[in-house]
Amino acid sequence: MPRRTILRVKLQALERRVLDGLDHFSIWGGGRDGRNFLNDLSEENRKKVVVFGDVDTKKVGAERDIQCRLALTT
Repeated sequence: MPRRTILRVKLQALERRVLDGLDHFSIWGGGRDGRNFLNDLSEENRKKVVVFGDVDTKKVGAERDIQCRLALTT
């Protein structure tokens, strides 16, 4: 089974059990995995993301246009 398929199944369970009950949350990791996580979220939960966190100095302080403006922070 492809890695992304397994991650999507896990994400669906996380959304049902945790994220659906939150008003907002952040995503740790402003790189490929963080973007994939955001893109695989349901539209409703995608709107709840307020910030990406990362320790990579190349990413911190940058802004990404992903549905809405999200700042990268530590």
